[in-house]
Amino acid sequence: MKRFLRRLKFLRRRAALDRELAEELEFHRAMKQQENEAAGLPLAEAQAATQRQMGNLTQAKESSRDTWSFRFLEQLLQDLSVAIRSLRRDRSFTTVAILSLALGIGANTAIFTALNTVLLKPLPYPEPQQLYAVTQPMVSNAQDQIFDPEFEAWRNENKVFQQLACWTHTAFDFSGQGSPEHLLAASVSASFLDTLRIPPKIGRNFSPQEDRRHGPRAVILTERFWHRHFSADPSVLGKSIKLAGTGYTIVGVLPSSFVSPEILIPKSSSPCNCLPSRTGVRVACSGCA
Repeated sequence: MKRFLRRLKFLRRRAALDRELAEELEFHRAMKQQENEAAGLPLAEAQAATQRQMGNLTQAKESSRDTWSFRFLEQLLQDLSVAIRSLRRDRSFTTVAILSLALGIGANTAIFTALNTVLLKPLPYPEPQQLYAVTQPMVSNAQDQIFDPEFEAWRNENKVFQQLACWTHTAFDFSGQGSPEHLLAASVSASFLDTLRIPPKIGRNFSPQEDRRHGPRAVILTERFWHRHFSADPSVLGKSIKLAGTGYTIVGVLPSSFVSPEILIPKSSSPCNCLPSRTGVRVACSGCA
């Protein structure tokens, strides 16, 4: 601690301490030269002998400063001072350097943000390390799809996971409340929210009847969607909205931790989204199978 305080004191009194150090070294040099002259050496030889005996005075000064000061900080400040003077002399080079730094910092920030969101930052759900995503690639086209019989077989034969849920992205043309818009939704099984351990903020989860084929058409909104289209009206439950021209009854609103997609619907009531294969044979979606 005393050494740290002494170095701080040197930063405040650097010029005075440098002067005192130079005076002290000069005093020792003069005394040594006097000793050599008193020994009978001529002036020139006495000076040369003194220089050999005293060694490199510049190096001695640097060693003394190292014990007093923050050497790394001083070198950094000197380098910054030289760099600033160089940049002020050549403005075109300065412009290129600043633009290069801006592009590099921006690109690294964007990459880190993406990696942090996808790989580093944990999912905003309880015990996210226990969540696993399972997909099944299709042979006939580039999209992945799991049909209802397969999912039911997986769920019935499951002996590994605590719970299974099905999630499929889909897009809708939304209307019935404000301006129409195209939005992203998720067609999910009734076990979806229970698997993620996210209870609705208001309302309820999908019922077993809504999760069945041709069951009641229900929808659960995210809090953001609820605020944007219904001004966070708590009486929104039971109201109807139109997705792809079909009416869906609002049964719940999700908490703010769930942000995307903006709405959830039961997979059994998802509109037909059949995809043609490369061979021309149509592949039935879960709503048509």
